[in-house]
Amino acid sequence: MRKKCPLILLFALLFSVFFPANVQRTTVAKETFSEVIRTDFEDGSAQGWQPWIGKERLTVTEAEVKTGKYSLLTTGRQHAYSGPALNVYGKIQKGNKYTISVWAKLARGERPTSLRVSIQRTVNGVNDYDTVVPNTTVTADEWVLLSATYELKYTVDSLYVYVESASDLSSFYIDDFELTYLPPLPIQTDIPSLKDVYQDDFAIGAAVAPDQLDGVHADLLKKHFNSIVAENAMKPESLVPSMRMETERGTASLFGMTKRDYRIEIHQNLVYYC
Repeated sequence: MRKKCPLILLFALLFSVFFPANVQRTTVAKETFSEVIRTDFEDGSAQGWQPWIGKERLTVTEAEVKTGKYSLLTTGRQHAYSGPALNVYGKIQKGNKYTISVWAKLARGERPTSLRVSIQRTVNGVNDYDTVVPNTTVTADEWVLLSATYELKYTVDSLYVYVESASDLSSFYIDDFELTYLPPLPIQTDIPSLKDVYQDDFAIGAAVAPDQLDGVHADLLKKHFNSIVAENAMKPESLVPSMRMETERGTASLFGMTKRDYRIEIHQNLVYYC
């Protein structure tokens, strides 16, 4: 590992030459999604919902409804994780927060059980899972709202939300699903800036990632900080060939911050990893 230190030093020095702090600022665009996605089955179709495993039966029905005329009934479940699923890839953006909610009710004759809402996120063929709404008791007597806030923290190339049970194979209805974008709260601007309060003493620094150079994160940086350092974009493990393009975008965005706004620090890479 010590033999690689000269290469790391050279890399950092080259960046100080080719990405000077006074270049025009560039930013990584952060896409947001502000629409509300609703499925209420009122057109008589499943509106994109599909069997999660493949052997469940999804039926749009009038037998039980929360509102309107139709709901979606799932039967024939062979696993606890079997249930209705909806593709939300492109509807949920990394770093944004959303409210996910759906009403649920068990089919007539089913005993009370626990249902939950989960998300499967996939990148490069590897699946990971997030519990959005934890196990919640649902009965055949009344509709129960399953609702929680969710933030996608990872890059994905596939994203599904689905309803499953904790253990049993009960049949159940869902109705009035909603996915709602939650805009971030603005920063407080009627207070002194830390960088100004301590300007005669020391710099106020922050470790930042490329996706924190826009929006409310950038507003907070501008308000209180005058020194920044790369969080992960310039660490040695980020410099492997398979990640080089993402690293270049991250470092270019970081060094694009204007000199009058921030002092760029690179000592983390020169000292910590040697």
